[in-house]
Amino acid sequence: MRLSSKKIALWLACFCALVPLLSSCGQGTTTSSSGDSTTLSILHITGKATPSGALFQKILHDFETQNHVTINQTIAASDATQVYETSLLAHKEADVVMVNLADKATEWSKEGATIDVKDLAQQWGITPQLQPQAIKEWTQNGKLAAFPYNGFKWPVWYNMSLLNSVGVAKAPTTFDEFLADGTKLKNAGKGGFVVGGNDWSGYTFFVQVMESYMSDSDIATVLQNGTYCSNPDAMKGINLFIKLRNSDVFVKDVAGLNADQMNSQFYTGGASMMSAGSWAFAGASKDLTKNIYLGGLPVPSDSPYSKPTAYQGYTSMGIWISPNGQKKPGSGTQVCSIHVLTQSYW
Repeated sequence: MRLSSKKIALWLACFCALVPLLSSCGQGTTTSSSGDSTTLSILHITGKATPSGALFQKILHDFETQNHVTINQTIAASDATQVYETSLLAHKEADVVMVNLADKATEWSKEGATIDVKDLAQQWGITPQLQPQAIKEWTQNGKLAAFPYNGFKWPVWYNMSLLNSVGVAKAPTTFDEFLADGTKLKNAGKGGFVVGGNDWSGYTFFVQVMESYMSDSDIATVLQNGTYCSNPDAMKGINLFIKLRNSDVFVKDVAGLNADQMNSQFYTGGASMMSAGSWAFAGASKDLTKNIYLGGLPVPSDSPYSKPTAYQGYTSMGIWISPNGQKKPGSGTQVCSIHVLTQSYW
């Protein structure tokens, strides 16, 4: 799939939202009939300086103006879960939390750190409008951990202009082609594959390579129990990654990069390939997007997968309600209104 500038704009507008528009939550407004102001505190991970962040700030501003609500926002990035858990222990947590379902957040619903919103979703008429798979991915032990908000696709990006310049006519679809293309790029003095080898993006890419020989059930078991070494297919994948690490595929000093540096290097033509999620689409310039081909990670010939692989899911971001948010009068309808307002922009 070639990524056009029109698709870039569409992805930014959608922000990968995989939840249909909500026309109404069915009841209530955010303020009383007397128009008294209400304060709502929100902890989220959408930085103001990012392309999507500017849009999100407009959403919050319009919400405040239209509903006479004061929003106190705390913006955190990689430490958002730690910020929330620390404030929770002090009973000073935000009313609403907007983060993805990963790392520590996967335990919040189980431990009572956030409330089950399953009944609220039904009361507000949201449940029928949610993708069934989104509900499944956000459900833990029968509880809906949060309102599913954003999903994602996580392809491998190929700069075909750079690949074409070294004689590569199409994106690699086999592991051998992947290795060969890396050698061609290196010999020509051009950057190959870039990833944040020093943070979560590098770990995620490592796991994807490790999974090259594994079934879905084995992947779930190994990641849950940490039994990497005792699973022969996981070890085959780890050895495959070692082979990849020792090849010419990666750009120089990739082990010291983070995700932001990965994006920057690809955006500026310092790398020809990267693995990045749909949230990064907005950062690519129009001149670059006309040369981008979105594909998957090539797999070895003896892999159970017949085509290159890519991640996708519905857990990019959810709207969580905290114990403080549950106690606040009118908090439920406030959250509902935020959901409707934000969806109207997507």
